[in-house]
Amino acid sequence: MILFLTNLMLIFLMSETVFADTTPPVVGWHWYNEQPVQKKKDDKKQLNILYKQFQALSSSEQLKILQIATDELKDKAVLTGNVNDIANYKRAQDFWVSKATMFTIGWERMLLEYPELNYSLQYPHENALAPEMQQQDHENQSKAISEITKQNGLMLFYRGDNKADLMFVKICSDFSKDHHIALLLVSENTPENISTMRSRFDSSHIRASALGINYFPALLLINPTNGSHQTISYGFMSENEIAKRFLEIKDNWKPNF
Repeated sequence: MILFLTNLMLIFLMSETVFADTTPPVVGWHWYNEQPVQKKKDDKKQLNILYKQFQALSSSEQLKILQIATDELKDKAVLTGNVNDIANYKRAQDFWVSKATMFTIGWERMLLEYPELNYSLQYPHENALAPEMQQQDHENQSKAISEITKQNGLMLFYRGDNKADLMFVKICSDFSKDHHIALLLVSENTPENISTMRSRFDSSHIRASALGINYFPALLLINPTNGSHQTISYGFMSENEIAKRFLEIKDNWKPNF
């Protein structure tokens, strides 16, 4: 492992010329090609020195060097097509696979030793639990809606000549009926069927401006007793999204993921 890491670092520190001569040297009798014992010792000593220098670097610096060196191995293997170069790149790949495997196993052990960090204990996400979790979410949302609407009603500002706004009017109307919530509709221009929807007409955006509403459609919670208000949404939302928003408001925007 020390030799491999050091070789990777050497590739990074001593990059070769792309068009270097790759012709293998002439090989004669084996004794002409044997590496002297002293040279082997010197090379090993140099590698140990380089490895110690490598180990002295920060983890981020080490990782960066290893990544660059691995890319160098890959690029060289692609350019040369040499079997040995490809084998070196494969060894680098195996090194990363080994590290990733060790990390995965370590992660699993960490969750056992530090269960307070286990996300799934607080927010189970297994497919088998999905129906149960959805049912629990619906119950929590219904409780939030019931609690909030004890003192609040809904007010919807919309544009009567906008088809998307009119669709949202229908959604809000159905939502208010399903949950028995008082709903006041306020059109910022003449609606197509004002008599049917029992909307109020905000001729000069007076009501909207008084509440700081400049974007439409806008759905608000209104407390008729003290006049307080809170924006639930700007733009189109489904009934499920509105119900979820009630729960978010009740929980003071506590993350639920």
